[in-house]
Amino acid sequence: MTERKDELLDAALQLFVQQGFHSTSIQHITAACGISKGGFYKHFDSKEAMLLELLRKVHENMLHEAENYQGKQHEPELKRLEGKIRIELEKFTEYRPLFQMLFTEFPPHTENKISNYLNRMRRFFQEWHEQSLLEAFGPGCVLMSAIWLSSSKASCTPI
Repeated sequence: MTERKDELLDAALQLFVQQGFHSTSIQHITAACGISKGGFYKHFDSKEAMLLELLRKVHENMLHEAENYQGKQHEPELKRLEGKIRIELEKFTEYRPLFQMLFTEFPPHTENKISNYLNRMRRFFQEWHEQSLLEAFGPGCVLMSAIWLSSSKASCTPI
């Protein structure tokens, strides 16, 4: 990614959080970076395309560190799971203002590219959580987690 494109994404992130997506114009974003609208269109086809790129970047950033967390050598799987969860929560906290804006302006039940991408992110993290539980506790825990989600009661013990 080019430095200018990153600069545009960073400015957009700040403006979207402060003003909301719909209230932020391309002119606002380009003015924050000191470039022309033509400079914007060298990198993005539209403001929506920019937001989708920003979401991909955020998703990748959120997942990369947690997914690559190995913990200490010979650390029990439960400790690794705890480390992954800690990292994931730290990343969600870091991006909380963005997600608050997104869920306000793009409700999950609406049909548009942004809501669809957010729903795919949600499903991805759900599957990632299931895989992490499977690695830490074994096959029975994934079933128990599904039961727990529906009844709020579960017990898993490491294998």
